[in-house]
Amino acid sequence: MVSADHSSSFIGPDSKMHEGGEAGGFVLSVYDFNIYHAGDTNAITDMEIINYLYKPTHALLPIGGG
Repeated sequence: MVSADHSSSFIGPDSKMHEGGEAGGFVLSVYDFNIYHAGDTNAITDMEIINYLYKPTHALLPIGGG
């Protein structure tokens, strides 16, 4: 599990704001592949560190939305 940066708060059925937990991403090593799943993160400088440490061969990155 690697760091990510994203708000995880949500409005519950009681119409109050609740914290949903910590944001995170994952690096999975499978055979000759290192797959980086960024989760629902913003672009962060830690991505450079993840690249240096884990050398991902493939990446799953969020592209935004509404």
